[in-house]
Order: sequence, then C-alpha cells, then structure tokens
Amino acid sequence: MRRSKLAVRILLLTFLIVLLGAGRTSTGFAQPLGVDLFRGAWQGKMSFNEAEDAAQINLYFGSSVEDGPNAIRMSGQFSVDELGGAKRAKVESLPLIAEFTGLGNGVYEVFILANVMVNGADEEPTVTVMKLTGTAKMGLASLQDDTLEGTCHLRNPEGELLSGTWSAKHLDRRRVQPSELIVEPPLRFDADLKVHLNGPGMPTPIEERNPVFAFDVMSNIVMDRVLVTSPDGESFLLSPYTDVFSPGVDWVTLFRFILNTSGLPKKGEAYTFTALDVGGNPLPGVQAADVWVGVEPPDPPTSVQANVTSQGIEVSWATVNLVADSFEPDRKIGWYQMEINGDEGTVYGASSVYMTHHLVPKYKADMVEGVDWGLPLSELPDGEYVLNVNVHSVAPEESAGERIEYSSRDSTEFVTFSIVDGNIVVW
Repeated sequence: MRRSKLAVRILLLTFLIVLLGAGRTSTGFAQPLGVDLFRGAWQGKMSFNEAEDAAQINLYFGSSVEDGPNAIRMSGQFSVDELGGAKRAKVESLPLIAEFTGLGNGVYEVFILANVMVNGADEEPTVTVMKLTGTAKMGLASLQDDTLEGTCHLRNPEGELLSGTWSAKHLDRRRVQPSELIVEPPLRFDADLKVHLNGPGMPTPIEERNPVFAFDVMSNIVMDRVLVTSPDGESFLLSPYTDVFSPGVDWVTLFRFILNTSGLPKKGEAYTFTALDVGGNPLPGVQAADVWVGVEPPDPPTSVQANVTSQGIEVSWATVNLVADSFEPDRKIGWYQMEINGDEGTVYGASSVYMTHHLVPKYKADMVEGVDWGLPLSELPDGEYVLNVNVHSVAPEESAGERIEYSSRDSTEFVTFSIVDGNIVVW
C-alpha cells in the first residue's frame, strides 16, 4: 500500500522526535542506548565576594550510578582557574562527587562535594571541600542550553564559613580520565590495619582472645568507598563510620571508613587500601598499604576502679606489661584509652592517656583537648553507664607497619555507675 507524501513526512517527523528523545526517561536520565546526561566537561564561574573575587571553575563528570528512580550519583574532577582560562583548563584537578535528583521537565536538584586547595593567612596551602548546591536545567538534545547554577559554601583555613554563587555550562560529553593524585600533605589518606583483642592477657594465647582484625581509613579526599585487597587477593569493602573519637568526620570535609573481620590477618604481608569513586573505580594515586607486624600484644588493663569526686570520676587501673617500641606509655609509645557507654552508645571517651589513672571530667571546661572526647558527666542524661579501659599499642617505628598494632581489652573488667537527678553513684 502506497503512503501519501504527508503521511511519510509525519512518519519521518515522529521518528526524529523519538530519536532525539532516546536516552531520556521521564526524569531525564540516560537509557542504555543514550549517553550520560551530565557526563563530560562543564565550565563556569564562582564568586564569594562580588565580581572582583570571581574565578573560573571546571567540572568533569565521569562515572555514574543510579541512586533510586529519580536520582543519579556521579564522580569526577573539579578545578579552579583565573577567569578567561582555557576550556578544559590544564590546571590541577581534585576529586568531586555529585548527586542529581530529577524534579521533572528537565530540572534537577544538584548537590556536589569537591576538593579544593586554598591558601591560609600564612600562604600555606591546605585542602578543604567545597559544597555546591542548586539547580540544573537540561535541554532536550543540545548541550547549549544545559546549565548549572546555585550557591557554594567553603570553610577557609581560619574556620570562617564563606558563601557565594556559582554557575556552569555544558561543553561536551567526552569521557575524561581522572588525573593521578599525589597524596601528600595537605591531602591525606591514612590507612591502618590493626588487631582488636578481648580477653585475659598472658599466658592466654592471642588466638583465644577473640581476635578481630580491623581496617580503618581517615581521609580529606572526596571518595565513595574504600577497597582493601589482602596479600592473597581477597577483597574487603569498607563502610562509612564515625565514633566519639572522630567528631570531625562529617562526610563533607572529612571521611572515615572501617571494617572488622574475625580472626587474625596475615603476618608481615601488605594489605592494600584503594579509594573508589561512585562507579567502584579506583581514584588514581589514592592508595596506601599497611602491615600487621605481629609483635607481642600488651595485656588488657585489670583492677579497674572508680571513685566519685567533686570534679568527676577518678578512674585507676593496674600497670600493664610493656612491649619494647610498641607499648611504652612513659615514652608516649602507645596509650591507654577509656570509653563510657550508655543506652545511646558511646557518650564519652579518653585517648592519649599515658598514666594508669584518668579523671572523667564533670564539666566541659575541664575537658582536655585531644584527650577527652564526647560529653562531660554533667551533660549526660540520667541512666546507667558502663566504663571500660583498654590499651593501644603501635607498630614499632622501624617496622613495616603503620599506626596502631593492637587494641587490647578484657570486657569482664569494667565499672558501672548511674546518674539519678544529676547525682553519680558507682556500683
């Protein structure tokens, strides 16, 4: 059957409309036959203090994953240049992570975290994380009308929170390979392999002290997860984590990831830690290794006692055996650590304690920076609490290991106390 010229034109027009719309869902994200909607290079500007403080910004979006029916997460790179700089500027780029949430009609809510290098008052460079929020408006087929704009936030080295505006336009959808980072100060990627012990000390064998080996990473580099590879090729995926001893971890400016696994790690062999982007791809250069040396572990603290004073709770315990170059608190090699747990988890902690006694302060004014963490006793709600003390030893300085070697505790050695109407009673 022959079609009229008008019918043929209608069919062709319909085909073109379908073709141009291919790769978009009702929320605007890419279908398997399309291209990533936000992928590629974007360029624009930001300003924290009117026009005279404006700078060029360059955003490169690469790996992407769906994050629910209306959202997508992407990894990429971010750089800052002088206004008028070249497209796809050849300046140092640092990692970013972005989330785009579809609002309908080609409009998206935007949330971006991007590492930036800034200079303090002493002109020393430091790294921080810029938060960019706002809106994306995406055209149907052309890049020319793809725009990003909104508000940016940055905490400078003096601790001042700055707010400004930013905007960017889409340049292309080419895949950009992330550049390799050189992880040195002010960038940090601190990786630690350590063993937790829970049980009586010598002569109890280490295998009978409920050993758990733990991976722990702290970093100021924007990343999604951390992968650890064992010497025999086994993989471990670390999860985001924080506790009373890492209050600065906010997953904006500071990131922490851990994983605990029953048993003992391979002695004297390197475990490799690798930062991952949202697609599970390694961030080039963001890698570290650590070794469990396997030196003698310290015993756990015993004879833990507590007395209530007008200043708080004075806690003491018996001296723990020394381990040469691994636990010698008199030389500030290794330390004692204290924790108080209530119904809401750990509410107070003390670290870097080098003597066999410590005061849990009643008032915040008496808390020692870098030693006392969490809440003072006067700010704890009424309830029952458990206090325990443990030992942290370190890998010997001349060994292949880094940072903590063991934490050693005996969960049968504890003190309980209650707070009723603000009054503290040790049981």
